[in-house]
Amino acid sequence: MSHRPSRCPRRSVRCHRDAARAPEASVIAATSRERVAALSGDDWWRFLDRSFDATAFEHGTGQLLTRLAYAGSMPASISSEQMRTLLDLSRRWIKHHHADI
Repeated sequence: MSHRPSRCPRRSVRCHRDAARAPEASVIAATSRERVAALSGDDWWRFLDRSFDATAFEHGTGQLLTRLAYAGSMPASISSEQMRTLLDLSRRWIKHHHADI
């Protein structure tokens, strides 16, 4: 990741996208790429939630990741508060997900 999540300029979609993708990079580092490569959409969100004992990806803030992944610029519909919550979720997942995923 090239930027620290807490220091992302508000409109820097690249910075926020990199920070938000951190759980994916952590999963790939912790497991085999083959194990997670086929996961997408709801299956991916469920995988993240199961490894975190939560529903924040499938039914919560984590859904913003989809909007960021395909945005050419920071979507105006994503508030600063939502972005902070998403970055916090990503950091918490990295620190607290189950190692046996």
